[in-house]
Amino acid sequence: SNSRLAARLPKVLCLHGGGTNEAIMRMQTAKLRAELRGEAEFHFLEGTIRASYVDAAVNRRFDGPFYSWYDVQHDAYEGRREIADYVRALMDERVTFTYPFADEAMEYVSQHIETHGPYHTLLGFSQGVIRL
Repeated sequence: SNSRLAARLPKVLCLHGGGTNEAIMRMQTAKLRAELRGEAEFHFLEGTIRASYVDAAVNRRFDGPFYSWYDVQHDAYEGRREIADYVRALMDERVTFTYPFADEAMEYVSQHIETHGPYHTLLGFSQGVIRL
């Protein structure tokens, strides 16, 4: 039966990047999923934090809401969240970055794996993989 076959397929847990969502991760993995149709079962998990910054191109092409796994803060350019300021801060050795909610994100993913796993592999994009 199809349900018994699905139970034997390798399970892949997909974690989207920051400021995106499951729909975007589904689009990003469409060719891979098509290539592995019948050979792997793909599952998707969304971050829990409403994204504080969403790229304008993402906003134009996709419906929200958009999520992140954790926040990214730094002690430069107070209050500014433009991408150019972020990139400049990344290159400045004097800037200190913090990642609020990163530990909670790890716990959330771990609990999901414990409840819905086992998974044979994790597939993440950007923020969805950086802490794994």
